[in-house]
Amino acid sequence: SFSGGKDSLVVLNLARNALKQSLTAYFINTGLEFPDNPEYVKRVCKDLDIELFEIIAGNTFWKHLEKLGPPAKDCRWCCNICKLVPINHEHGGKAHLNLDGKRRYESFTRSRIPSKEENPLVPGQVNIYPIRNWRAIEVWLYIHWKGLEYNSLYDKGFERVGCWLCPAALVAEHCLVKQIYPELYSGWDQYLYNWALDNNLPDGYIKYGFWRWREHPPKMKL
Repeated sequence: SFSGGKDSLVVLNLARNALKQSLTAYFINTGLEFPDNPEYVKRVCKDLDIELFEIIAGNTFWKHLEKLGPPAKDCRWCCNICKLVPINHEHGGKAHLNLDGKRRYESFTRSRIPSKEENPLVPGQVNIYPIRNWRAIEVWLYIHWKGLEYNSLYDKGFERVGCWLCPAALVAEHCLVKQIYPELYSGWDQYLYNWALDNNLPDGYIKYGFWRWREHPPKMKL
């Protein structure tokens, strides 16, 4: 799977160099991609001569938003609906091997990932994590060593290049979206403020990023 991020870029290149058979890269277009990301993904796969299959979720997120409310770090319904459902539609039940760029140094949750595992949410899928033990510096060193074209979003200050409204992103990254992609941010920001108003939430709930949790960590108080 190739998201356009640095980790999956490295895995894509490793797989291309190590495996003596044709590869297919799968890109899940959630409908919430940064504007430049889909073209970047296509360009990299073309340059590496790797077949690309794009799975498009369309406006699925917006169809469910009114009913489910904004996604949160502890309630990522968006991942299920915009990623897993489309994958299941294409591959559910078919035996396949997925090379994934997850690393255990990314978060406490990912620190426990094994070297490989079956995906219980996508029947038939076995995930392998070739760079599971890599640190971020090693990822960047590999990219520069091999002269790979990395996503320009990193040079703009983003740490993640997934969905532009992801609740797992840093507050600083949401500020970058507001600055660089105001046409995207303004509509989302207005939705959040209206949602907070409808749910009688206090002033500052949106401004300070509290919407990114359903159950707030003990240290967070408003």
